[in-house]
Amino acid sequence: MEIYQLTYKSKATSKIALDDLNVILERSNLNNSKSNITGCLVFYNDFFIQILEGSKEDVLQIYDKICADDRHHSI
Repeated sequence: MEIYQLTYKSKATSKIALDDLNVILERSNLNNSKSNITGCLVFYNDFFIQILEGSKEDVLQIYDKICADDRHHSI
């Protein structure tokens, strides 16, 4: 399988608390592992930066869900 990589940056819509980040991370890990997606999620100064890796189809499917999430904008 060829690895497809997608990186994006977005701005949080509101202040994100540590508990919110933990929920995001837990759900991301669960959803990504189901689709054989790996990567890295960074949150700093109200910005998210994420790298997603996996099959192109799986990465783009996860990315579509990410884009629909109202906790961030300006992806």
